[in-house]
Amino acid sequence: MDQQVVFIRDRGRVTIPASVREEYGLEEGTALILAKEKDRLVLYPSREEYVEALLDQVGHALKERGITLKELLEDGEEIREEVFRERYPELAEKYDLGR
Repeated sequence: MDQQVVFIRDRGRVTIPASVREEYGLEEGTALILAKEKDRLVLYPSREEYVEALLDQVGHALKERGITLKELLEDGEEIREEVFRERYPELAEKYDLGR
């Protein structure tokens, strides 16, 4: 986990390092959520912004590994069909998913 030390300033202000703001697309006015998780505080973008940042990270990771979105979706479909066949063999046979 990447960690950086930040300090609480006057009136409770905390400066998020520029590299982190750039990585997550945080700009002035971006809504953040401060969550208590066990013995730590976690700061993350609001759900919508968090999802966008997460999708960007997933896209970057796929690109690094040479995986296309089409390949990812096709693999996901195959996995769903396999799970369906295992859990519901009668329905899989009925709908010709027996392979």
